[in-house]
Amino acid sequence: MGSKPLSGSRARKKFGFADGSIPKPAYDSKDLEDWWANNAMVVSWIKKTVAPDLSGSLCHHEIAHDLWTHIQKRFSVKNGQRVQHLKTGLANCQQRGTAVEAYYGKLTKIWTSLADYQCAKTAAEIEKEREEDKLHQFLMGLDESLFGAVKSSLLSRDPLPSLDEAYQVVTHDEESKRASRMMEERHDGVSFAVHASHRGRSQP
Repeated sequence: MGSKPLSGSRARKKFGFADGSIPKPAYDSKDLEDWWANNAMVVSWIKKTVAPDLSGSLCHHEIAHDLWTHIQKRFSVKNGQRVQHLKTGLANCQQRGTAVEAYYGKLTKIWTSLADYQCAKTAAEIEKEREEDKLHQFLMGLDESLFGAVKSSLLSRDPLPSLDEAYQVVTHDEESKRASRMMEERHDGVSFAVHASHRGRSQP
């Protein structure tokens, strides 16, 4: 375990300091110093997500797991209405003619907000559960008339594709359809111009 910032899946493991799955090493452990450095980083991240008028009451918590547990107990009851609002937003989120990138961006914003309010199980359980939900939500909201075939293809896979893979497949399909439309429009324009030119020459 090191104190340098990490990225990707390794960075997500830092949630282990908050949920308690990365416990404090023994007093004489060589990892203790690095543990405190990473713990302090996570404590800082957590406090930055809390409203300024509430952060003062959290300053006495130096261990990330203690801080996280305190926040869960303090705000879990009040978060019920907010979670319901976010879930309603997910249920009503549709592409509705916008670009796939814009639709995906709306979903991502709601997912991020919902993740901040939901109580944690284990890091592995959270990731598995949420990723599959996200995949289904993303595919359900796509325009059926445009992406019905690619949706069926993705859902028929065993195992199901990851959300990132599904997004790449759908955006590639969107680009292919856009290129085909442009080619058709260009072809129609050329055909019209040639037809008009022939008509002009044939007139006396």
